[in-house]
Amino acid sequence: MAEEPEDVLRRGLGNLQAAEFLYESRLFPDLEYTFRHALTQEVAYQSLLAARRQALHGAAGRALESLYAARLEQAYDRLAYHYSKTDNASKAVEYLTRFAEKAAGMYAHAEAVRALEEALVHAERLPIEERDRRLLEVVLRRAESLHFLGRRQEILDLLLKQQQRLERLGDLSLAGQYYFWLGFAHAFLGHRAEAAQSLGRSLEEATQSGDEALMGRVHRALC
Repeated sequence: MAEEPEDVLRRGLGNLQAAEFLYESRLFPDLEYTFRHALTQEVAYQSLLAARRQALHGAAGRALESLYAARLEQAYDRLAYHYSKTDNASKAVEYLTRFAEKAAGMYAHAEAVRALEEALVHAERLPIEERDRRLLEVVLRRAESLHFLGRRQEILDLLLKQQQRLERLGDLSLAGQYYFWLGFAHAFLGHRAEAAQSLGRSLEEATQSGDEALMGRVHRALC
């Protein structure tokens, strides 16, 4: 990222350490530095022009992709952070979603919901040809984590706003998932007629797309 010769970089880091702005936080397997005070870090960060900050975040993202190429999942949190600070909406959505999936897999659903909420903001900036699909994918993942947090009314509010986009896209697989979570939320809220209607629609879409796993989930929910 520094785009400087190794000796110049090391000398600069040494000067910052001597001035007590940085300290060595780890020696092995790689040398790492940390700011001594969060305020120093914040002042240094805010002193950069917005375009320069974006460029550095993008460079950090690319460096992490290179360093962790064989084990990207270990860096999803940092990749999501850095790309969310750039104008690269596609990468921001990708890594925020991956981070959310990883968090949800460890039952950290509140963290997953926050990441997916941010992903939705970036998805709105995607090129129009991919915007609808990515938005719906993020919304459906968010609905799943909201379910495990017991926030079913939020699921209804979230999904109903996307109904026109879903119909416009005409994707059987996404439609099956959409109506499943819509029906499941209705069921938990005691809206039995609405639940049966949405789950029935989900079963139709899942059958047409050949999604047997979803068909099983829908049958269980209908029962």
